[in-house]
Amino acid sequence: MRAFLSDRRAALDAALIALIGAAGVLSYLQIQPLSGLVVLLAMCVVPGAAFLTCAGASDPLTSAALAVGLSLAIDTAVATALAWSGWWHPEWAALAVATVTAGLLLTDIRRTRTDRSQACAVS
Repeated sequence: MRAFLSDRRAALDAALIALIGAAGVLSYLQIQPLSGLVVLLAMCVVPGAAFLTCAGASDPLTSAALAVGLSLAIDTAVATALAWSGWWHPEWAALAVATVTAGLLLTDIRRTRTDRSQACAVS
């Protein structure tokens, strides 16, 4: 059962990384309205979900709600920092948020793979 949960978690992390990549590619290609929708979905879900990999939540519905709320809070904080600093470059800010969240997700994939290999070695 534990291996199944770690596989699901790694698959979710990989799907979120793929969403980051799709948002980046589509925003570069500027295929409208698809790029706007994918970027909006990525910004509303991925940052919060990446930070939740560190904290975790037991209920999937709670995790989804926390991911959206935390993502919107992170996006608002970044936009506020850009406005206060006078350095208004949202493309660079989105790239920074995407880089940090992709790093957190890759770390979580590595951690679940390590936990699974240690669990297999013990049993």
